[in-house]
Amino acid sequence: VEKDGSRTLRCFSISSSPAYYKKTGLIELSIRIQQQGRITPWIRQQLAPGHLVNISVAQGEFILPKLALTKDERPKKYLFIAGGSGITPFRSMLQQQALQQKALNKQSIELDIHLLYYSRDDQHIVFQRELEQLQKEYPSIQITFVNGEKEGFICREHLQDYCPDYDLRTSYICGPTPMIQQARKVLDELDVAEEKVNFEFFGAAPVELKNNEHAVVHFQVSQKTVVSEKDEINTLLEQAESQGLTPVSGCRIGVCHQCICKKKSGIVFNTRTQTYSDTGSEEIQLCISVAQGDVVL
Repeated sequence: VEKDGSRTLRCFSISSSPAYYKKTGLIELSIRIQQQGRITPWIRQQLAPGHLVNISVAQGEFILPKLALTKDERPKKYLFIAGGSGITPFRSMLQQQALQQKALNKQSIELDIHLLYYSRDDQHIVFQRELEQLQKEYPSIQITFVNGEKEGFICREHLQDYCPDYDLRTSYICGPTPMIQQARKVLDELDVAEEKVNFEFFGAAPVELKNNEHAVVHFQVSQKTVVSEKDEINTLLEQAESQGLTPVSGCRIGVCHQCICKKKSGIVFNTRTQTYSDTGSEEIQLCISVAQGDVVL
């Protein structure tokens, strides 16, 4: 958006489905207002019908695979685990499933979906009526609302009681970082294969480094070097900015890919995927990469 003469980039979840866009020509965004933020309160106060914004193509990797089942195949089984505003991408996925079934007169069911939706309490359930209606109309969609105030965080007992066939499902998790970490831990303890667990952080991914190394980062174009101690953890974007450099960036959580940079050599740790790179030349995202040893950009 353009505000006070300058353009500012923000990333938001699309909460409507591709099928809804084809039907209506509309894209819906569900934006949580950050009261101290520079942009989200301004959007609500200043944008009106007819105003223009710039929008990129959809980005991110938290997506369902395209399916095309034969008559003899059973529906693919999914477990969605949502916390708070992390419901927005799931709303898109559920809406897509419902509109596809409706277009095909409910004769083709490709997904068997169980949503566990954790809310702070009974007063903070986004899209509650819409979700209840989806569950009522489409037998392939099952929704369990969990009141965090009464029942607490996700645990083994919740999965075993609410979704006993969890081990047969591919899991998708989205919500606050502590909830995602706990859900991943619970699924791991229940021996759910790591490749069957997908997740999307609503905020910066936590840095989970068991052995963080002393690092020397050299920015080749500007000829600047940053040295960090063994226990000091900063992303490459933060290190660049500490030297007065101004690399292009947007979301700062690894979604928008605005801060992609060429790594010439060295190893970096990706805080989003929790994986290490190899030592060779490759493109990396500055906002989610932490140097391990000597790195040249």
